[in-house]
Amino acid sequence: MKTKHYLFFISLLLLTLVTKAQTYYPFPTGDASWQVARCFYFYPPGWYDEHLIETTGEDTVINGKTYTKLFYTNHHAPGTDFDTIYPTVFIGGMREADKKIYFVSDYLCLDTFERCVYDFNATDVGESIYTQFLSPGSQVHVQHIVTGIDSVLIGSDYHRVLQLTDENFYTYEEWIEGMGSNYGLIYATFWMVTDNSYDLICFSENKVNEFLNPNPGFGFCQAPFPPVECDSLATGVHVLYEKKPLIYPNPVSSRIVIDASGKNTPDEFDLRDVSGRIVLSGMLSKSYDNKATISLNNLNDGIYLLTLFSHHLPITTCKVMKKE
Repeated sequence: MKTKHYLFFISLLLLTLVTKAQTYYPFPTGDASWQVARCFYFYPPGWYDEHLIETTGEDTVINGKTYTKLFYTNHHAPGTDFDTIYPTVFIGGMREADKKIYFVSDYLCLDTFERCVYDFNATDVGESIYTQFLSPGSQVHVQHIVTGIDSVLIGSDYHRVLQLTDENFYTYEEWIEGMGSNYGLIYATFWMVTDNSYDLICFSENKVNEFLNPNPGFGFCQAPFPPVECDSLATGVHVLYEKKPLIYPNPVSSRIVIDASGKNTPDEFDLRDVSGRIVLSGMLSKSYDNKATISLNNLNDGIYLLTLFSHHLPITTCKVMKKE
């Protein structure tokens, strides 16, 4: 009898996990924000713009259809003599139907045509997706080929990820259910029309950070790179730590020190190589002075991305150089 109960429990657990993995997560229609770092190829080292895309729960009707309103704020050249936060503007609307995400943006496209920017109906590697992008005068459909299907933790749930390339294998992009492109919500497929780089830094809902990008490309950025943290533009996003952790030495030869204090100090970490593969992860055991150490002795020399977590939520990511 115990064996039957045990087998039933295991079967129920497996069914729950499979069902959860197949759950589709729609895009937000309430309070949400996407923070994007954008670099021009001619910007001086350390310069970048920060774009904030927001939804507030407000709706609008365009061409007889109801859309979630989208707002945009540009923070130009943070930390420089030209640091400027421009007024927030209404840029259009977003709606979802049958796992397809449609946008209308006179601000971005100079027209009010509806464009299908995302399609999450793909189920197999090798399958093709055809979508559009937000650019003036363009209504072409671009082919995306699914090269992989994965998942990523957004808040407390794992969302499905489509890994995509174009027909010429020129560029690679990831689309996450309920969040959008790793380039940023409105910048999907933008490699077609831009000589800038766009990187989603963080995604927040209800003023709580739910995703921090562990591996931004920063294609046209020059060091020092934009910070990977979700606390800019006075958005009201809940910051998970009162004091940013100190991470030193960097470059590091053997052990790196995490020095943090405050209400929500980091308690977990993962370390990824430049391809995004996790090479080291674990819990942080802090001493009495709130310092923790991570041994990198078994790793090869090179650049790594260190992400710190507090209660399973990412709070900061930085580049670490291992050098003997």
